[in-house]
Amino acid sequence: MPSKKQTNDDYSEADAERMMIERRSKLRRRKYYPTRVGGACVNACTGAAYQWYQGSNDEMRLYKVFEVTGYYDNQGFMRKRKDPQNRDPLILYYDSPEQYMSHTKCNVNQKLIAEWHEKVKQIFPGGRYDEDSYEEWRKNHYAKTMKGYKSGETLRKSISDEEW
Repeated sequence: MPSKKQTNDDYSEADAERMMIERRSKLRRRKYYPTRVGGACVNACTGAAYQWYQGSNDEMRLYKVFEVTGYYDNQGFMRKRKDPQNRDPLILYYDSPEQYMSHTKCNVNQKLIAEWHEKVKQIFPGGRYDEDSYEEWRKNHYAKTMKGYKSGETLRKSISDEEW
C-alpha cells in the first residue's frame, strides 16, 4: 500500500541554495548581509532589502562600506579555515554611519560622519534626488588643488566629466 505522505524529490535550484544557506547558518554565524553587484541594496545589519539598486543615484543616501578582509564568504558568513579565501569584496549598505559603528563596533571620524550627513542633506533635499544639487556638491567636493609650475600659485581646478 503506498504511503499517504507525498514527497517532492525535484527541488529547484533556488530551494537547494536556500537549504544550503540554512544548513550553513546553523553551523556558522552570519556577520553581514552583502549586496550583489547591480542588485537591490540590502541592509548589512538586518538583511532587509531597500527599494534602491546598487549603482543608482539613490544609493548615495545609504552609507556604503566595502569589506575586503577575506574573512567572510560571499554571503557574509565567517569562513572556516579550510574554505577557499573570498577574493571578492563584500558591498555593505547601512542607514547611516552610526548604524555601521554599532554593528561593527568600530569608530568613524566625527568629521567624516558630519560630511556624510551634510552630503545626504544637500543631494536629497526633501527626500528626493536632485541632479543639480548633486552636480554642485560634486564640483565643490572633488575640486583639485594644483600648483602652478611657473608662477607657484595654487589653482583650483574642477574635475571634468572625463576624469570623473
